[in-house]
Amino acid sequence: MLPLFGAISRVSYDKMRVLISAAETSSDLHGARVLKSLHKQLQKDGRALDAFGLGGPRLAEGGMHILLPSSRLLAMGTSEIISKLPSIWKARRLILDEVDRSKPDFAVLIDYPDFHFRLARDLRARGIPLYYFIPPKVWAWRQGRVRLLRKYFEELFLIFPFEATFYANQNIRATFVGNPMADHLPAPFKMEEARSRLGLSVGSEDRVIALLPGSRPNEISRNLPLGLRSLVLAHQRMKASNPWKVLIPIPDMFSVAEVQKAAPVDSRLNCQFFQGKSHEVLCAADSGLVKSGTSTLEAAYCGLPHIAFYKASPLTEFIFDRILSYQGPVALSNLLSNWKPGESYRFKEVIAGAASVERLASAWMDLVGDARSRDLAERGIEEVRANLAMEQSPSDTVANILIERCRAREASP
Repeated sequence: MLPLFGAISRVSYDKMRVLISAAETSSDLHGARVLKSLHKQLQKDGRALDAFGLGGPRLAEGGMHILLPSSRLLAMGTSEIISKLPSIWKARRLILDEVDRSKPDFAVLIDYPDFHFRLARDLRARGIPLYYFIPPKVWAWRQGRVRLLRKYFEELFLIFPFEATFYANQNIRATFVGNPMADHLPAPFKMEEARSRLGLSVGSEDRVIALLPGSRPNEISRNLPLGLRSLVLAHQRMKASNPWKVLIPIPDMFSVAEVQKAAPVDSRLNCQFFQGKSHEVLCAADSGLVKSGTSTLEAAYCGLPHIAFYKASPLTEFIFDRILSYQGPVALSNLLSNWKPGESYRFKEVIAGAASVERLASAWMDLVGDARSRDLAERGIEEVRANLAMEQSPSDTVANILIERCRAREASP
């Protein structure tokens, strides 16, 4: 366990200065909620909050001074990061220059480990107390990073309950705070209401399938054709007579026309695209193909039986399939279930090199046609919903801990 820092300066009594680095869309949302909770807690003490760092529109709306928009750094997989290196170097330099100028009381780094480990090294050298919200899954791969987490960070804020035991065994201060998805997920709609909101007309024999290919251009270009071709193959093998309704939500930053370019056309599928509205889509469908990531967690929360899938770049697939030794689940819906080694995954995964049209079609056909696969998915839905239910908001828990640590430094001699 690291000692509490404080080498640069004492915590300001009147104003708390905070560095937040949130380099991804979901991190921007989680960081904004922590920022809001910090504001709320500090106002009770009559203190102000001055926040700066790397983030997106949510953190900017919350009053943080954005040194560089996080959209400049977005990348997925190993090979995609290379094109972002100039922006990554610029972001690091801007952050360090501002740290040298304003000397924050502490820093909160959220997810995005490839960037944040390098930044942590420089911040630690400057004596800044560091906290990691949503640390990398070192229990799954690259366990050499455990040493860096122990070396650089005062405390980790965990989103999976089983992680607490892992880090305790590594002698790293870590606290399970709950999953931040619980902070902003709206209550699930009933299926009929969700379909009405989407303007769907669904017959009693119609099959309605959610297809979520991702939120980044490279994800959509790989996963959308894979998902649609898999459903065409399943339609053919099941000798279905009517076209299936396929609901495809797309991010607000893309136009429907842009996404349709990546979608192969087939008369066996009635594809309907929706700007945003992923929550409605997940509640309206009776099964789904969902890109592995936070969307699988929302799918389970909405009660949707689904297959988690992801087609990566060739280099990322090679690393995943040939180098990584991790054998457990990848999808968040499985990780937040009560799955244990030796058990079947609650939601089948078709990931990286295994992500073929044949395998994805077979997995989905099992989901809708095999009672055991359906029962496992229903069990996973119940477990995820139970594990997302927290007495206190995760962002409030994080904010409370951060303020407690600052007060401890104030009281230290």
